Amino acid sequence: MPRFGPLQKTPIENMHAVVKPSPFRGWAMDVVSKIYQPHLKDNFILVPIDYFMKWVKVEPLVSVTQKL
Repeated sequence: MPRFGPLQKTPIENMHAVVKPSPFRGWAMDVVSKIYQPHLKDNFILVPIDYFMKWVKVEPLVSVTQKL
């Protein structure tokens, strides 16, 4: 049985565009996990995004490690 944390309620606000002056000046990167597909061996997806060009690349990963 999955467990969920408490629901976070934040006030509603208008969305604001992220404006960057040139390509590759602003990046976001995220790792999507817990992808279970029987025919895939990859369990993670790396998603980098360039804010200026709206460029997105999706790369499957088998494992993710982190050094502190």
